[in-house]
Amino acid sequence: MPNWCYNSISIEGEPQKMKSLIEVIDIFQKQEGEKKMGLMRCLIGLPPDVKMSEYNHQGWYETNIAWFGTKWDFPNDYDISIDISEDNTQVVIGVSSAWSPPINAFQKVAEKYGVKVEMYYEEPGADFCGKTHFNSDGMVELQHDYEYQEGVYHIDGYNEWYEREFAGNLEYIAEEIQDDTDPNFMSVIREHYPFLNQEEVEECANDLEQEVVAMTGKEF
Repeated sequence: MPNWCYNSISIEGEPQKMKSLIEVIDIFQKQEGEKKMGLMRCLIGLPPDVKMSEYNHQGWYETNIAWFGTKWDFPNDYDISIDISEDNTQVVIGVSSAWSPPINAFQKVAEKYGVKVEMYYEEPGADFCGKTHFNSDGMVELQHDYEYQEGVYHIDGYNEWYEREFAGNLEYIAEEIQDDTDPNFMSVIREHYPFLNQEEVEECANDLEQEVVAMTGKEF
């Protein structure tokens, strides 16, 4: 069972450039039968030198990793969301991939269709989070990769990080130190979250102290 990496992929371009991409997506969504192809293969195909007999037998794994950037493609009966704007200038795809984000595939999408691609990806189990942007030539315009917690903090901001990550972990951190006679709450927060600024450390340390007090009845 793989770790699942969540991906939010935004593709934008002029209507005439997006037209062919949207047509391929429409074909992908309407496929039926045993021979239907996954989304990435529909969009960019396979390497021109790949031999299908080898690919279908044992070569698919290494080919997919190198060509798509992830282990498996996404069939149309997979848990995938595809939203197309009314003016046909944007497609937003939400999908989970096995182990790693499909960066290689969507770099090829940008280059092939002459569109911009912005990818956000996160996988807490493997402890990574990041974003990568490609211009319409398939060149990297921006790439930031972090450990998971720091990535959520830098990409989504402190408030989102607090609600999504810290608030849910507060009880567990408090349990770790509840037996300490004189815990240094700010040091604990800095150890767990070295990316926070001083004001944020103080706020989280105060919340941690309150949690420990509620849990143990101690006063510090």
